[in-house]
Amino acid sequence: MKFQSAGNVKLIGFNNSIKQVLFIIVIGLFFAQCKSINYSQKKSPSQTFFDTVSQTFTQDPIFNNAQLGVLLYDISNQKTVFKLQEHKFFIPASTLKLFTTLAAVSFIKDSLNGFLSYETNDTLFLLPLADPSFLDPRFPQIISEKISKTSKTIAFLYYPNTIKTYGYGWSWDEYDEDYMPERSLLPIHQNLVKIQYQKDSIITYPKYFSNNVSVEKTTSKFLAFSRQRFQNKFFSRPSNYTFASTYIPFIVGDSLQLPTAILAAEFPDKNICNLPFRPNNQNLKALKTQNLDSLIKTMLLESDNFIAEQLLINIGLQDSTMFSESFTIQKTLNNYPITNKNAPLWLDGSGLSRYNLVTPTHTLQVLLSLDSLLPQDRLNNLVSTGNRGTLKGLYTKYPQNIHAKTGTLSNNLALAGYINTLKNKRFAFVIMVGNHREKNGSIRRVIENYLNKIIEAN
Repeated sequence: MKFQSAGNVKLIGFNNSIKQVLFIIVIGLFFAQCKSINYSQKKSPSQTFFDTVSQTFTQDPIFNNAQLGVLLYDISNQKTVFKLQEHKFFIPASTLKLFTTLAAVSFIKDSLNGFLSYETNDTLFLLPLADPSFLDPRFPQIISEKISKTSKTIAFLYYPNTIKTYGYGWSWDEYDEDYMPERSLLPIHQNLVKIQYQKDSIITYPKYFSNNVSVEKTTSKFLAFSRQRFQNKFFSRPSNYTFASTYIPFIVGDSLQLPTAILAAEFPDKNICNLPFRPNNQNLKALKTQNLDSLIKTMLLESDNFIAEQLLINIGLQDSTMFSESFTIQKTLNNYPITNKNAPLWLDGSGLSRYNLVTPTHTLQVLLSLDSLLPQDRLNNLVSTGNRGTLKGLYTKYPQNIHAKTGTLSNNLALAGYINTLKNKRFAFVIMVGNHREKNGSIRRVIENYLNKIIEAN
């Protein structure tokens, strides 16, 4: 029996064309296998780590019934090291304040122009520009001191059109919650009434509302306070908790009538009025009222919705009489590569709106824009570290290695920011969880465990 050499093997019964097809298939499979082998060989140990730890994180059972979007970006090497549903839309909640931060540092220099002003022999004219810090005890009060020192009449000027007090998609039934005060041209004390129990008495600030608070006759301190839906009437109700103090939004109205009445009660020895603003008013001078970084830092650390909303309005008023936050939003989108084929649906400054929709990619683009626009030490000073503000109790192991902004609305949770690893590498990350039914604290701990592993291993 004779065996043919490999070079002489014949495929009996096959014509030449079929032989060629089989040859191409065999060669194709060979090279496909080689390509697969080469790809796996090209993966660096660090990339293998990112894949492994990220897949373990995303496959956690806590996300089984939720939507999850993840982006992890190596800033030093300018490359994405992990992504999951990065182009899907999520409700950003308060991580949208990073977008507002980008708008603020782009269009406001070092300080906020809170008012425009000019003076005559007998009158100090002030045109308010939605300064969120006015009469807020957390901030220095330049205008308040100016009012206190002058002997002139103080006339607050107002535009003929008004600000929309609530944002699109805000929850109407949260009208008396301290995180949802009305927006306005001349805010006072964040448009909140502080009701406080002090020396067996109930006191209020601003003083104007002292006669608007009713307390049921009881010696118990187990109280809580609410406001009537359409009136500035505040009332107590029984509670299971000892009352110390509370903040409740007041109805501002669509003019300066109430704000100037409040100011008249705060400065009883001053003559305070309001007048319509005429475009031909001469010699208007901008008054810088607040350091921008102190406003942004407070906004991000405390997730202050009011500051975020007022900043967008203030920016719009610098260039026009536009009271709509959409003016500033569009201005920001035009200046940065946040948009792609699927533009973000960005409707307010705070993230209170459930109409807001952004992708992890949009948020990463904002993070990278901030990182390129600001020195790292300034950016780190603005964005909260671990175990502070809304990150209190979290990232206690490496508090200085993370700078991030949280976002929380019912059934939606997000976290976005920067990581400095123990090996001094820098990453930007975005994690967005939508439509979940888990406890927020449980999800935050799973995210914390994931990010701590990245901090430690790179």
